[in-house]
Amino acid sequence: MGKIPLVGRLALGLVLVAALAGVQACSPFAKAADEGGAGNVVGSYLWWRVEDMLETVDIGFTVSKEPYGGLYGHFASLTPFGAIYLDGNFIGIGGGQIGVTRHYIAGMGALVWGYEEVGWQTYDRHDLSTVQALGVGPIGLLAPPYGGPASAPS
Repeated sequence: MGKIPLVGRLALGLVLVAALAGVQACSPFAKAADEGGAGNVVGSYLWWRVEDMLETVDIGFTVSKEPYGGLYGHFASLTPFGAIYLDGNFIGIGGGQIGVTRHYIAGMGALVWGYEEVGWQTYDRHDLSTVQALGVGPIGLLAPPYGGPASAPS
């Protein structure tokens, strides 16, 4: 195997620097170090990663007094498929917390277009200002509604 040219090594170095910078996410390391030294940096970093996970992961199950159901999913809000209507108590990791919380989701999708409403903890499913209501899929992301309280794709 031949030697990697200088341009290739520089490109690899830039990729590694970008990856290491990305690992830090939004972590204010300098502030944590000033407040408690290296031990505080490690503890704070791990806690920030837990907070990141809570904001990005929803995994668990929902129980309710009324019968609800659905088969619905999407990847990064780009490929919605199926239909769902649930209003109950979510048990697991979701809505930025771990444990049991009220949860509502109504949605439908057909790969290129979809619509969903999601509510956590305090919401009124009849008042769209209290839930995240948005289009999903390539067409849905460009069509109203553009989002409720959180205006980013789920």
